[in-house]
Amino acid sequence: MKKISVSLLFLVLCIITLVGCSTPVQTPQATPTQPAAKTSATSEIKPQYGGTLKVIYRNQIDRVGAPYEVSSYYSFFGLPAMERLIRHDKDLRPIPELAESWDITPDGKSITFHLRKGVKFHDGTDFNAEAVKFDLEQVAKSGATTILKNISSYEVTDPYTIKINFKQYDSNFLVAMAEQPYGMMASPTALKKTTTPETIGKDHMVGTGPFKFVSWQRNGYVRFEKFDGYWQKGKPYLDAIQIDQIADVTTGILAIRSGDADAFNFVGPADAKSLEEQGFELYHSNSIGRLMSVLIPDGANADSPFANKSVRQALEFGIDRKAVTQAFGYGYYWASDQCAHPIDASYTQGLPPRNFDPAKAKQLLASAGYPNGFNTKINMQTVQNDLAVMTASFLKDIGINATLDLADQTRFTSLKTGGWKNSIMIGTHIFSLSGIDSNFGRGVQTYHDVLRPAGWLDKLDAASVEINDNKRIAALQGVVKMIWDDSMMVPLYGVDNYLVQNKKVHNFNWCDGYSMYYNAADGWLSK
Repeated sequence: MKKISVSLLFLVLCIITLVGCSTPVQTPQATPTQPAAKTSATSEIKPQYGGTLKVIYRNQIDRVGAPYEVSSYYSFFGLPAMERLIRHDKDLRPIPELAESWDITPDGKSITFHLRKGVKFHDGTDFNAEAVKFDLEQVAKSGATTILKNISSYEVTDPYTIKINFKQYDSNFLVAMAEQPYGMMASPTALKKTTTPETIGKDHMVGTGPFKFVSWQRNGYVRFEKFDGYWQKGKPYLDAIQIDQIADVTTGILAIRSGDADAFNFVGPADAKSLEEQGFELYHSNSIGRLMSVLIPDGANADSPFANKSVRQALEFGIDRKAVTQAFGYGYYWASDQCAHPIDASYTQGLPPRNFDPAKAKQLLASAGYPNGFNTKINMQTVQNDLAVMTASFLKDIGINATLDLADQTRFTSLKTGGWKNSIMIGTHIFSLSGIDSNFGRGVQTYHDVLRPAGWLDKLDAASVEINDNKRIAALQGVVKMIWDDSMMVPLYGVDNYLVQNKKVHNFNWCDGYSMYYNAADGWLSK
């Protein structure tokens, strides 16, 4: 079987994940430090002070500054310096960071955050409720995200308490605060400084994190050094963290093998397997809503063969997803029988998998009036060529002859939002609540011709405004079940973000809760 190309691996491993979650009506205080994502005997060793962690990063470091001034990848290279109000764990539940606790009113239209006291920004100014208000207002003014449009007002009731009022409750707000860079807090005093592209890192990248910004080189590196005034006493353990942009996989692998780097993020599954066999430690995202590749037929078009549910189900029975997974994931990807991972809270128990059965697929086609199959087309971006070729091969065996239409990103987006007739799209997405809503809900960037069964949008809306965590997770399970019931799309396989590290690195909690996360305050290096 053909192996996946490096370019496809790079694309699917570099998409940022949004994860749907909300808070309970009242959230108790908790410690900000979470258990390591991967346990080992080294977690019981007393941390050592000193040293510089060197991390290889394959995405561009082309801008630095405040979170809203740079790309979403800021979540990775901004973490040493910047902290969020809240984080979330792998079970969709928010956990404290700069906010110690929060309360949600019964109608969900107000959230009151109780902030951690005694926290200083790197410029010596106080982190407080006014700083939170200023930061969120700046994000809203920048237009970097629409997530704050639902806010009607802020109320600073005391220096460490802020109440945020909404037009209506939307769990995606807490998603953004927990995972997107827009929830990271920067010094208002720093943000008011007039700056230039050359000095914006020093001027605006001023957070509360364990490390302070020191220097950067465009598309080269960003460097942080220990912040002595960090609010967690005795931390951080390291003297510095340097994140080096190395887009070339071979160069990155040579660097970590030689010891010139300590960790390598965005490693493809083939290289991850090789490095793990050589004794390096492998981490992968344990977050809800992992990235999944799916086939999306134009089920909404009445004159399309895919308007028939039996034809859509034939696609599922006609593709050997385990073979696809093995070919593309080297044992690390998982074959998907629904749009959720079995360990996810969104996974719906009791749905019988539609396993590979070409005879069943042919029967379904015949019952739908296509005993001899039909001709169709697979639309995909150029980097998805290998997956499309393998998919077309399986479909040909059941009588569906699919030609391939390779499109650049601009034309693919045009097809996605404008419609694709009598054909299939290949998409790679995160199936969290916000991910499903943004791609298959009401938004302008959603898939135009995907089947939306009766009640679909109402079910999405109901899940988005559910305040109670358990009820919201149950609602999300109902959304996943509806996708399965109507075969709206065909799940192929799921992928994670992969990071490898050498054995000198300890307690960074890589990928704990979401793929871009690590705990810079707790990490340390063996001498």
